[in-house]
Amino acid sequence: MPIEKSTRGLWLFMILFMFVYLGQVFVIEPKLDVYYFMLSTMLIGLKLIASFIFAARSKPGYVTKGSSSASLTPLVSDQSTNEEALDFKTLLKIVPAKNLCFECEVIKGPGTVHCHVCKKCVKKWEKHSVWLNTCIGAENHLKYFLFIFYVWLDVFLVGWISMASIPVPECEIEHCIYEPLCVACSVPFVHYFVTWSNMIVCFAIMIPTSWMCCC
Repeated sequence: MPIEKSTRGLWLFMILFMFVYLGQVFVIEPKLDVYYFMLSTMLIGLKLIASFIFAARSKPGYVTKGSSSASLTPLVSDQSTNEEALDFKTLLKIVPAKNLCFECEVIKGPGTVHCHVCKKCVKKWEKHSVWLNTCIGAENHLKYFLFIFYVWLDVFLVGWISMASIPVPECEIEHCIYEPLCVACSVPFVHYFVTWSNMIVCFAIMIPTSWMCCC
């Protein structure tokens, strides 16, 4: 059955990312006497945002009636058959039913799967990513991998910094240049809430992203 496309997963990822990132920049790192934590977090965060935008806006490689004509040759013995024969009623007579998509009315090549969320056939379909609200296929595999890799790298770094910062409720720098950024550094409840929640969220995301990177 078709499934309605939803942006809830995409917005959930963006909200979690902004919560973790802002807490890291304005609560945790201004107290630490390690300047390159701030630099590395900002650089990886920018790369993550860029890879997220490119992956979410990319096309996975949808199969259309014109593009499916190349898949016809291995399925029929008559080599004279051309794109004019791609009328679906004609295809039903000359192509096995398992190689046809009855919703898109196209030929499904090897690895092509009909996504019931996008309601289109995708070449080398891997999954429908709820984080990006798009399918992952032949044309955006690399962008998806870069996005997953930067998510893993970011949550690993931020989660480790958050865990190491739990016993540091006071500022370690006597004359802190990040003092304007420190919004609620002196409030113990805010410090412990942000450090613990950031650590839990990051390590919870790091487990599935580690598996995705390996796959």
